[in-house]
Amino acid sequence: MTGFEAFWNGWACHKKNLMVIVCGSSSSWILENIINNHGGLYGRVTYEMKLSTFSLVENEKYLESRGISMSRYDITQG
Repeated sequence: MTGFEAFWNGWACHKKNLMVIVCGSSSSWILENIINNHGGLYGRVTYEMKLSTFSLVENEKYLESRGISMSRYDITQG
């Protein structure tokens, strides 16, 4: 994070055509290290977008659209 903070504060924050989008499955890490950060990125979050998980049917449809065939059991284990 220290390296990213230096990059962002020293160069990237001055670029109007650049933004950072943070996403992932480890919400606790994101909360601790980005959202609630009191270091060099303090107060830099401009927008939070809450996303919901896909339902089993939505997962099935997505996988089918990508040509991936999986059983419901395997989808739920992933």
